Amino acid sequence: MRNSFENVIPHASREVDACLYMFGLCKQLQMTCLARRRIDCLVDTEGAGRLPETVCRMLGLMVCDLVEDVCERTPLEIAPRTITVMLRRRGGVCLCTISGDGSLDSSVDAKLGLRRVRHLAAELDGACMIRSMPERGTIAIMFDARSVAPRLPAAIRRYRADVARRPIVGPVPAALE
Repeated sequence: MRNSFENVIPHASREVDACLYMFGLCKQLQMTCLARRRIDCLVDTEGAGRLPETVCRMLGLMVCDLVEDVCERTPLEIAPRTITVMLRRRGGVCLCTISGDGSLDSSVDAKLGLRRVRHLAAELDGACMIRSMPERGTIAIMFDARSVAPRLPAAIRRYRADVARRPIVGPVPAALE
């Protein structure tokens, strides 16, 4: 017998409010790893609307890995800094940027998080692009939500298997569980 909630709202679990999702994720990151390093996280998701849950989880994985890279590079003694996570959407095309006072770079010896983000994007067969602007301290993630959504379940499973092989450095944000 089907759940009565599913009968009332049949697509409730397939799409989520991307603004709330990203805000919750960044709040969790702020509490678990950024605050102790005196890094503030600003979230700007105006007009992102609702996105498939798998797309939000993909963004969550990518943002967490990039923010983790910043945390590893920022000594506790350093002056306060800010990371800004911005999400914009026009139609199905989404742009998410993570920027932070020159703390994000795309050098050849990129940190583990950036390598994972690039690997996940590559597994999506060109439907997701990662671009770095080191002079601005920004990494951009651009994709068409309709194109990546069908490819994500398998890609995220492989991504999580890769994450499971690495040692845990700190708490895993609840948004990724």
